[in-house]
Amino acid sequence: FSQGSLNENPAVSFDGNTIVYTERRGLINAIMFSRKINGKWQSPVEINSQLNSGDDCSSCSLNSDGTLLFLYKTDNFDGNIYTSKYIDGSWTPIKKLNKNINTKYYESHASISQDGKRLYFSSNRDGGYGGLDIYLSEKDAYDNWGPAINLGASVNTIYNEDTPFITLNDSILYFASEGHSGMGGFDIYRSRGNGKVWGTPENLGFPINTTDDDRFFQPFNNDENGFYSIDTDYKKKEIF
Repeated sequence: FSQGSLNENPAVSFDGNTIVYTERRGLINAIMFSRKINGKWQSPVEINSQLNSGDDCSSCSLNSDGTLLFLYKTDNFDGNIYTSKYIDGSWTPIKKLNKNINTKYYESHASISQDGKRLYFSSNRDGGYGGLDIYLSEKDAYDNWGPAINLGASVNTIYNEDTPFITLNDSILYFASEGHSGMGGFDIYRSRGNGKVWGTPENLGFPINTTDDDRFFQPFNNDENGFYSIDTDYKKKEIF
């Protein structure tokens, strides 16, 4: 997945058969999509026109079978979370999530649990610990996302926490943080818990974390593997 110079934000479905990532082309973000057929990844295609998303979206995450995509849209620096569905071989135009998720503040990332009932997302709304915090929302009986619940001081700090991902069995949360003890800027951490109570975050260490900002790590195969992008040359990032 290295067609462009800057390839970031690899979102992979829980079943491992779909990937969506962001290819940055100057001021334009191209959303790229590929599926695995007979064990082989197909050539990525740009889906901006299908999404009707403009040029300011970035990939966030996919659901269990790769049919629901979460995206971040700049929205004139307001920052909101949108979704698109994969139906009959095409992606639907993006749709903004409800007011329990999107506020007048800044929402930057969201990822869904394997069963589709819980959404982990980042926001700098009032009432948090400071900067971006990670929140949890659960679906109600009407299939709507419910009130946001802050994950608490074990995960969130007075600085920024971002890009949460949950593993297949909902027991390990991966996220980026500026506030926990790290190697520099944002580092990637994991915390073990039960969906609402989380333990002390563990820094993933080198080579996942570096002295630069490391802020998007997509766990895969129930914590056995992960997808992330790293700088491989001047103005070049590739997905591994």
